[in-house]
Amino acid sequence: MTDHEAPINIWNERGCDLPNGGLCTACCYYFEVVYFNKPRNQRCDHQNSKKGCLVNDNKPPECVIFHCSQISNHMKWGLATAAEELKIVTHEEADRARSIWIIS
Repeated sequence: MTDHEAPINIWNERGCDLPNGGLCTACCYYFEVVYFNKPRNQRCDHQNSKKGCLVNDNKPPECVIFHCSQISNHMKWGLATAAEELKIVTHEEADRARSIWIIS
């Protein structure tokens, strides 16, 4: 899959791109990764904010198949909030993303 074909993420960008041109790694923090015994809301030891996953060739299945476009609006809201708290995005960028994902 090319970047042009990558799904739209919670920031309304392709793949894991951020509005500021950076790489979103919020999912590496927000979600549990059983394969690595990584609990939810804790930074993954294999995550690099500039390069992404450091074990790209050996990613566990739950990381390989994941993309934030596939999660519920409630989880998208939480992921945007986690990204803001981690300073991956600004408050304004997080608010913009949260305004897209209506929680009922």
